[in-house]
Parts: sequence; structure tokens; C-alpha cells
Amino acid sequence: ADLPADAGRLIVAANIIGDRPEHPVLIVYHGSDESEPGPDYSYSADIGNWFALPDDGLPPSFDRRIVPSGYGLYLFSRPVLESGESGLSEVVVRTYGFGGAVWEVASPTGRTGYQAWRVAGEIILNPHTSPATGGVYVPTGDTWRDLPNEPATPRPVDLAGVYGFNEAVYEDASGWVLDQLRQTWVQIPPVDDRTSSSIGSVGRNLFIFGGDQWPTGGPGTLLGDAWLWVPPPA
Repeated sequence: ADLPADAGRLIVAANIIGDRPEHPVLIVYHGSDESEPGPDYSYSADIGNWFALPDDGLPPSFDRRIVPSGYGLYLFSRPVLESGESGLSEVVVRTYGFGGAVWEVASPTGRTGYQAWRVAGEIILNPHTSPATGGVYVPTGDTWRDLPNEPATPRPVDLAGVYGFNEAVYEDASGWVLDQLRQTWVQIPPVDDRTSSSIGSVGRNLFIFGGDQWPTGGPGTLLGDAWLWVPPPA
């Protein structure tokens, strides 16, 4: 079935867990609904069709991330501040169980980070400015805990990803990542001065492929090599 014309451009795969065997679905959603609001969609290969998810019930929002976990979905979003308000809007969380009619309200976050990654049953909110603006959300208890204190120098700006015992999510090819088991920050050194590399996770390892280099005063070069960063042993 063709993707609906008003669908968003962010995509995530999920496995529905319930009374029947697990089966995969695709979720296509909007990263922002400030100027182009529209429904989020799920696609089931079992049925071969797209279905609109219920409205999240939030005002216009940005930095939207949908994260699958177990029996449903978790939406992390930051509502646009109303006229006259200042500062940063707080992240709100909504939960949705597959087959349900509405998104449910989760506990307040008190946090202003963005980007959310699920590893080993927990969801890590990227702080971007200081550990207090991010955190670790535990879906099974609808609770939060703080991130560990960051290293003093060189001071992290944000997280490039998180890894656990046998899985990981990486957003960047270098920078600081969270060791979920030890609850410590670990730095990934850059391979070189390349940019625009493709990255992905292989178990808990970071896979880096290609990119480009732009030496001063010279033409750019496309790269076709591959690198693997292996975290410290679990």
C-alpha cells in the first residue's frame, strides 16, 4: 500500500508483543507538527495497509520522537511555548498500546532534552546541554532517573549514543556515549576529519562507513572505507 500523502518523514520499526506471536510494524511519524500537522501512521505487513494512529492530544509540538517498547509506543515531544512564555519547554511523554484508542499521559519529566533512544528496556533522553536536562525513563514503572555526572574535561555537549550489554543506538560517529551497564560516559575518538559518514550499530559496536573529506584548498574526496569501534568489555 502506498504511503499516505500527509505522512511524516521519520520512520521506526517495532515488534508488537501481545497475545499472539510477535510481528513487525512500521511507524511513520512527524518530527514536528508546528506548521504541517498530520497523523502518524503504522503499517502492518500482516494486513498490508497503513493505519492512522490516534491524535496525541498535544498542542503544536516539536522534537517529536516515537520509541517502540514492548507492548506499545512512547512519544517524547516538546510543546511550543505560548505567547509571552520564555525559556525551554519541558518534554512530555505519551504512551500508546497497539490497538488502543488514545495516547495515555505519562508522568511529568521536568526535563528539556531531546532525542530518545531505547536500549535494554530503558529509554534514554539526550541532554544536549547538561545531564540534568536528560535522563533515563523506565517504561515498566513510568519513572525517571538521572544520568550520571559528566566528565569535567573535555566537557560533553550531548550524547552521541548509548550502548548496553549486547545492543546500542548511535547518533554520531564520535563524541560521548553512555555505558548503560556501568552508568558512565565513554568517549568515541574521531576516526579522522571526515564528515557525513554513514553509521549504525552491530550489536553494541559502532559501525562507520565512508563519508567525505575536504582538505584546505583542495577538492573534496569521497571515502569508501569502513571502521568498527568496540566499547570496553561488558
